[in-house]
Amino acid sequence: MSGIFGILNPKRESVSLEWLEAIGRGMDLADCQSKSVWRTDNVGFGCMHSRGGEPLLTEHSATGIVLLSQARIDNRQELIRRLGLKTGIPVSGGQSTYPDKDLILHAYLRWGEDCVHHLLGDWTLAVWDPRWRKLFIAREPWGIGSLYYYQDARFFVFAPSINGLLARPDVPKRPNLLRVAQVLTAWPGDGAHTAYEGIKQLPSGHTLTVTARHVESHCYWHPEDAPSLRLGSDDEYVDALLELYTEAVRCRLAAPHSSTDGGDRNTKIGATLSSGLDSGSICALAAKALRTRGERLPAFTSVPMYPTDGLAGPKWYGDETALAEASRLFIGSVDVHYVRAENISPMESIALGLRLHDSPMTAGGNQFWIYAVLEAAQREGVGVLLIGQKGNGTVS
Repeated sequence: MSGIFGILNPKRESVSLEWLEAIGRGMDLADCQSKSVWRTDNVGFGCMHSRGGEPLLTEHSATGIVLLSQARIDNRQELIRRLGLKTGIPVSGGQSTYPDKDLILHAYLRWGEDCVHHLLGDWTLAVWDPRWRKLFIAREPWGIGSLYYYQDARFFVFAPSINGLLARPDVPKRPNLLRVAQVLTAWPGDGAHTAYEGIKQLPSGHTLTVTARHVESHCYWHPEDAPSLRLGSDDEYVDALLELYTEAVRCRLAAPHSSTDGGDRNTKIGATLSSGLDSGSICALAAKALRTRGERLPAFTSVPMYPTDGLAGPKWYGDETALAEASRLFIGSVDVHYVRAENISPMESIALGLRLHDSPMTAGGNQFWIYAVLEAAQREGVGVLLIGQKGNGTVS
């Protein structure tokens, strides 16, 4: 786990190291034992990352541009080719390949703020460009990460959690009652307003440009802008979807990790498994890919503590065990862990959610089984957990 944060003082006042460190402490990210901090007059960046993990900050000596990124870039070879980079040439830290942060930096040097149109994967980035004294922040279209910010006449501060921002005592703690009401009534909102007045979230698929004169947000990605695809038959559409779906899973299986003994190894891959087609199809594709590496896929399924017979309607069911077992038998090389959430109650999960997010959550009482699944995956040493996010509106 990792996180990026920073401060810009528009009035050219120097950034205090104390404030940067306070933001890092306020984020309270699990498994983050290392931090990197960079400052120059009125700008400061910081990042938290796991022990042995790659620092998330890089600087371009010729221009003075500083990049802070939390990223997994999937179209690496395409970027290397389009940017004219030579494969195998060290870029930073003596590495023999291009870290994601260096690819993003080169993309910004080539395309400026339009670099966001060329980056595929899960990423959040912040760039300080001294040529125009500009801070540029962006999130990828699906919003896997998070980025919150607060601004007033004295400073602009951003972090991946509200707790990080509130570590500064001059960030007000006034509740945004409208947003609280929206959360409690499951109203999605606009993706920008939070439960605190003045604290905003940068929505997915958006950029934010900050200078001494203005703060400007821009939506750069719209699903309706996707190019049309015309194939000759239904089978061709199925094949095209399967090819793309397989590649998406493969990219997430390739997540690198540095072990504590200094050697490189792959992060252990796991997945959630329900009775739906979303997580089931992901498990099928992941298990097939892992078999070629001689590995099995640990999967995690939430099941009730007590029998649910008679509690659901005639077309509903409350226990997914039977269908999860059917998926396990069909897929093969999957080890299913059935999680009963015996050690956390709905009320405890609500309190935990408030501590983690410093904000109420929609259906907070339904989070207890999710936390239990995550804890079970952590106990098994899983570092990358594949889930069926947004699957109910697509695959299922």
